[in-house]
Amino acid sequence: MSYQQLIQEIRDLPPVQRKQLLHDIIDLMAPEVSKPTNSLKRFRGAAAHLHDPQVDAQEHVNQLRSEWDERQ
Repeated sequence: MSYQQLIQEIRDLPPVQRKQLLHDIIDLMAPEVSKPTNSLKRFRGAAAHLHDPQVDAQEHVNQLRSEWDERQ
């Protein structure tokens, strides 16, 4: 079967089967992309520096907003 014939066969498929075919091809090409393993657990401790009991939360937010305004 030639490439052009294959493409025509794919075009003749119902939309649901084309979508499934696309997912199957992605699984074949990049299994790590199709099976996400991201977890929020990997961010644990990433912002530990923000949890300083001596820093007022509202003051910290005000400072961040002020820095953002200065950048714009």
